[in-house]
Amino acid sequence: MTEFNPPRRGRPPKGLADLIAAEKGEIAAPAPVAEKPAKAPERRRRAKIGEHALKLKAPERAGYKRRFALATPNRIAELEDLGYTVVTDASIPTSGLGSGTVQRPAGTGAGGAYNRHILMETPDELYAQGRDEIEAQNRKVDQSIRGGRDNTGQLDHSYGEGSINVSRG
Repeated sequence: MTEFNPPRRGRPPKGLADLIAAEKGEIAAPAPVAEKPAKAPERRRRAKIGEHALKLKAPERAGYKRRFALATPNRIAELEDLGYTVVTDASIPTSGLGSGTVQRPAGTGAGGAYNRHILMETPDELYAQGRDEIEAQNRKVDQSIRGGRDNTGQLDHSYGEGSINVSRG
């Protein structure tokens, strides 16, 4: 009975081609070289198994809330109006080229180019004020839903009290 050896596809791995040729008698077997044991190669950094890689993560600063914002002029201007400032910290690694700001690429935009994100921060007091404004707006919408009213003014009639039941646990 003959052994079945399927044909190899592609080139053999580096170094294996010489061994195969030596077995066939085409060339002399490579002479073993006496070398010092090589230093083990350093492992490249990999994401941990079961955890998400956080591209947009920066060290926290006491008394401030930090976030990365898409680096479009309109978005940066909006956040500056809300009290955010651009972070320029030389101790934080950045992908920006000599700009002084902390930047990271994340996602792709039009044409497949990476979107740039810039690190911005705001004091905790201003952050809390913004969160309170958002919560006030959400409470207003919730009350309208519970009361069956349209708070946008787009509908000219009411749904009546209790037509929508909301249960929160």
